[in-house]
Amino acid sequence: MKESRSSRATEDIAVAQLAGSFVAYGLMLLAFLVLLIFRPSAYDPSTYWAMALMAFLFVTALLIVIVRGVRGLKRLNASVKEDRRRSAAGLPLEREDPQRPETPSGPGAE
Repeated sequence: MKESRSSRATEDIAVAQLAGSFVAYGLMLLAFLVLLIFRPSAYDPSTYWAMALMAFLFVTALLIVIVRGVRGLKRLNASVKEDRRRSAAGLPLEREDPQRPETPSGPGAE
């Protein structure tokens, strides 16, 4: 069997990165429902509030996706660096006590 070049922790972070944010999906669904129910029109001043609500929901969902993506990429980068460090030191990639890369270790980390 071929030896893996990344640890299980790194693979888990990469898979979690692909999984979506339920809050962002919920906000997008809510914005779509506002569109279907109220059918806002650019020519109807009484539906401007619906367009503003849709824009707010979409922008909020987009920001959640971006922030979550950046945070996940930082965690993935830290885990890959740890894998490379362990590989260069001749240590096994799998850690004895699996912990997240951003979790501090050592004395006084509690």
